Amino acid sequence: MVNVWQRVWKSVFSPSHDYNGVFLHRMIWLGCISACIPVIIGGTIYYQTSMNQMYKQIRDESQVSLTLVNDRMERILERVEQESLNLSMEPIVTETFFTPDFKKQYIYQKLILDSMLRKKNASEAVSEIILYSVGSELILSNEYGHISYQDYKFRSDLDAAVASNKQSEWVILPESGKNGYVSFIRQLPIISLDQINGAVIFQVKENELSSNLLDSISFIPGQGVIVLDTQNKIMLHSKKKELLRTKIDDDQAVQSILASVDKSGNFFSGNPAGEQTLYTFVKSSMGRTYISTVPKKEIDSRMSWVRWVTMFTVLMLLAIGVLISYVNSRRVYNPIEHLFKYGKSLSRGQIASRDHNELNYIRECLNFLSKESEQLSGYLSSLEPGLRERFFHKLLDNEYGLPITLNEDCHRFGIALTGSYIVIVVDVEHYYRETRFMPEDKPIVSFAIANVMDELLNEYKSLNGYVVNFNQSRGIAILNDCSKTNYDQFVQETKQYAATVCDALQQYLKLKVSVGIGKVYSHAADIPVSYREALTALQYRMHRDTNPVLYIEDLEVPRKKTAVYYPRAEEKAILASLSKGDFEEAQRALKGFADALRDSETYNFIYQAYHVLLSSIIESVEQCGVSILDILENNLFDQLKGRQTQLEMYDWFVDVCFPLYRRLIDQHPGDSAKMEINRVCQYIHDHIQTDISLTLCSELIGMSPSYVSRLFKKEMEMSFVEYVMICKMEEAKRMLLDTERNVFDIALSIGYSERNLNRIFQRYMKQSPGQFRASNR
Repeated sequence: MVNVWQRVWKSVFSPSHDYNGVFLHRMIWLGCISACIPVIIGGTIYYQTSMNQMYKQIRDESQVSLTLVNDRMERILERVEQESLNLSMEPIVTETFFTPDFKKQYIYQKLILDSMLRKKNASEAVSEIILYSVGSELILSNEYGHISYQDYKFRSDLDAAVASNKQSEWVILPESGKNGYVSFIRQLPIISLDQINGAVIFQVKENELSSNLLDSISFIPGQGVIVLDTQNKIMLHSKKKELLRTKIDDDQAVQSILASVDKSGNFFSGNPAGEQTLYTFVKSSMGRTYISTVPKKEIDSRMSWVRWVTMFTVLMLLAIGVLISYVNSRRVYNPIEHLFKYGKSLSRGQIASRDHNELNYIRECLNFLSKESEQLSGYLSSLEPGLRERFFHKLLDNEYGLPITLNEDCHRFGIALTGSYIVIVVDVEHYYRETRFMPEDKPIVSFAIANVMDELLNEYKSLNGYVVNFNQSRGIAILNDCSKTNYDQFVQETKQYAATVCDALQQYLKLKVSVGIGKVYSHAADIPVSYREALTALQYRMHRDTNPVLYIEDLEVPRKKTAVYYPRAEEKAILASLSKGDFEEAQRALKGFADALRDSETYNFIYQAYHVLLSSIIESVEQCGVSILDILENNLFDQLKGRQTQLEMYDWFVDVCFPLYRRLIDQHPGDSAKMEINRVCQYIHDHIQTDISLTLCSELIGMSPSYVSRLFKKEMEMSFVEYVMICKMEEAKRMLLDTERNVFDIALSIGYSERNLNRIFQRYMKQSPGQFRASNR
């Protein structure tokens, strides 16, 4: 068997007759690695994403189920507490403590027992009700009826109830607690607690409460549910009954829950045993706290299938990737192998290979080609006429790191190292308005500008220099004072030359240009500095657009420091005009915006201010319901960035931005209307228990009632009044099912009379509110 696999391996990875196949092997391994790494990374990301989603789902499920437990248990406990209060407030019970010789008032006792029986039958959770009078030593019980204190065998429970320092609370009494009862005690009489004369005790089976506790929760193995009373003692515990009526002092997570002001939440933390546990909590309005604990290891075991599915999928993809990599590598290598053989036949022995490794052979071939290429490059360099211009490109880009290299190139091209040098830059104004040229025609425009500048330079006998074509709709001239004039005269002649260039380009090419002029320097190494100063001078067009010739020394004068403020009022006027559709007024406000910026005389401030204005306009369009993707797909900031003067930016806002604003708003009218109707619907739901009118909702969104009525009918496919009625009926249904309030109170709470509620409910539900409550409970 081993020999068979060896033969297969040799047949698969057998090297060529002339080479050892090292390159093939490397291709196969590189292909396998290239296939495996994305699969492993993708599998890891998928696994982490799946686990995070599962954790989130379990946390949400735990939170929802614990909320249901809270609602169900609170209804049971509050029902018991309410029945206890109702029994204690009954006049016949109150008179028990103020009637002498009540022990012989058997009729009263019979009436009280009947009332206690009704209270017990009204709640399935109540197993026993006990009324204890200290003064008459009388006990009334559903189970024992009339019995004296001395004959009652659970006297310690009565003593504990009377001795409690709380008027009412849930407790585990000494004797009934042994029998599995949780008791709610209320000391009597409640109208005068200066002296406690008795107590009423409602006893509930702890098993019944625990059963309700576990039935309402989506149970996970190892999950525990704890209910803490208002004193933060354990009232119910689904796993450890022996901890009832004790405080949890050794669990830091529980202490943090009790100290938290949040009403609900969940988090992972270590339990007293050191295990990571998911704690979920809900705090009721009555001060009780419900806590669910799920060990993280139980959650992980529940999600083990995700791990196995991910592993299986990754292994399958790895196997497929390796197979495809091998097949493709063999197919790719096949023509390469033939190419090696063909290259060897063409070399005719000029390329000697020391071994039969194809990689070494490729290296030797490249070395041979490199030598031949160097020889060819040297020959072409001596013939290439554009080397001087390439030198100036390199010089203006400040790419000469060593002075000796610059000196050698200057000497090579006959350029003096010292002398008076100045750089001017000619830039086309409003190029985007030129209908004669396309954006890709900039090299042509630059070539034409350079030709005009070169011809004019030849006419100036006092100036010498070189014109450089930068292919950016710009022309650059490096001027040299060949007549040895003074500094001021050289600058003045340069300005005259610049003005002549502006006039000539306007006359012959119909191009309006601006010229930036740098400072004069005495060494060729400073030419890049003068070039950058010329570009800086062109930036002053932002607030000085009257003179086309801009000399940096004339512009860099000390300015008086004044406070500069962003024209916020003009911006608000522009946005207000755009929102009203008054684009003429928006254009006038934009002119005021431009005038306010021009006074700052600061390029960066003006440039950034227009970008801030564009951001505000985009925000305004988005607030009208237009998708931000629809806005930004127009590449607005890049368009604005291409404008170099304040006039260009002003024209761009008028010609491009404002019309785009109108088109986007016109294309999305329905989105804005739908947003306003959604606001009205949300307001109705939030204020369903108040008097809701169409006029009030219309004022909320700033529209007329008649228009809102039509718009509401169109968007919701029902009238405003009908929608409000349906919402109020839904609220009435919720209160009938979730509360004990009578129909009269429910009608008042939603703004109806009882008669109107009965009539509308009958039409809406085909039954009366009372019938609905009885049939759905």
